[in-house]
Amino acid sequence: MGLGPPVLELYRQLKILGALDGVRDVIELGSQDFWCPQQNLVRALCAAFGRSEPAPELLRTTNASQLPARLLYEALGLTYRCVDVDDRVGSLVLDMNFDGAPPEHVGRYDLVTNHGTSEHLLNQYNVFKLMHDFARPGGIMVHAVPFTVHLDHGFFNYQPNFFECLARYNSYETLGLWVGPDWQLPSFVPWQPALLEFLALSAKTTHLLVVALRKLYANDFRVPFQNHYEDTAPESALSRYALTVDGESVSGARIKYLSRRDLLAKDYLAEIQELKASLNACRRQIGALQRALTDGARSGGPAINRAIEELAKIKGQLSAAAPMAHGSQPLTQEFTYEGRGQTASVIPQNPTKATREHGAPIMRIAPRPEHGFVTLQLHFLINCYLSEPNSVVIAVFQDGKDQPVALLAEPLRPKEMSVIDKEISVSVESSAAPPAFEIRVGVVQSRGALFLNHIPGEDAVVSPASRIRVCWLAE
Repeated sequence: MGLGPPVLELYRQLKILGALDGVRDVIELGSQDFWCPQQNLVRALCAAFGRSEPAPELLRTTNASQLPARLLYEALGLTYRCVDVDDRVGSLVLDMNFDGAPPEHVGRYDLVTNHGTSEHLLNQYNVFKLMHDFARPGGIMVHAVPFTVHLDHGFFNYQPNFFECLARYNSYETLGLWVGPDWQLPSFVPWQPALLEFLALSAKTTHLLVVALRKLYANDFRVPFQNHYEDTAPESALSRYALTVDGESVSGARIKYLSRRDLLAKDYLAEIQELKASLNACRRQIGALQRALTDGARSGGPAINRAIEELAKIKGQLSAAAPMAHGSQPLTQEFTYEGRGQTASVIPQNPTKATREHGAPIMRIAPRPEHGFVTLQLHFLINCYLSEPNSVVIAVFQDGKDQPVALLAEPLRPKEMSVIDKEISVSVESSAAPPAFEIRVGVVQSRGALFLNHIPGEDAVVSPASRIRVCWLAE
């Protein structure tokens, strides 16, 4: 369907709001065209990206005389690629029903778009996995797809709950969900179900559903299960699914316990209800005491003595009330690596194949144990530079274990300083001695080198120290 006036206005608004800051590389599904007879929209979009007056040919497009979208993106200062079954405008030639993302294109793009392509493909799993794989962590994915009718336009129309489930299972951040009532209107309308009462439907209706999602983590693509049926599905069925929660992979069998936040929220609610009950009981007792003291002022000492005894009991009840288990959070400790390391050692992504012979050690940590906590959360902030396209691997080895207790791989853009900002949790077996861990880093593929805390050849540039923040979590 290409890029029309409302898409250009959406890009302008996303840029003004900062969602497209840092976007340099874009890849589109399908070799798209663009058109926009409203010249003010084209000029405003270019201005939002800090570009000069657009070329005259970009201001003369109409629905009947469109131009390749490459020209628009390049006018915005972006590097453009697209995917299609032919090599029109230099497409990356893939059949999106069958082909996966080539390794050199995985995690590479800041903006991945689907302007009316996925509905023409039977293999919906493959096309949405392609978009996920193309996007880097932090990258934006924009879908503008058929919503209502579009009679015989493609194989599929889409529903809001599809993108809600897609975002939930893959831990995407939803930046916005809109409806396009007409291709020529200069903007989209934020989605809410009541809009259906105002949208006219006929055989010629072509409403669009538009979604902007941000990929937050480098995890594998997850197939969503429709949330309407999660409560009734047996765990044996859900166990075939997985979802990403806070950057971690969680079995679909645990779908009813979706995240630590949800579990903690339930704990908080139970504790708050218990405290409320205790406080209400104390209020009733205090009210009775106030009446007793009023009577005691008239009748003398015995009533006052009984009131004093009751106040002591109330004080004891308040002291015995269940404390908020999470009110006192465990101490967060920080460990730093200030060296300027370099390694080309490979660490296998399969934890069963990774050993202490792989990678290079960067630090050894021994977090102070906290009573009652058995899960250690590690928050990595590692400054990395890759000389070639590759992925950085971080492996955590606990003393006494030959294989890593945790391992993560993060694809990074080559030839620029990047920060790995990831959290992982490690279940620690209890022992007499405090646990100690060795942190090793390496690369996925044996090409190029990984540099920590510096850029090779630029010794004058001082990078912040890499850090690991750790704290204990309650089960």
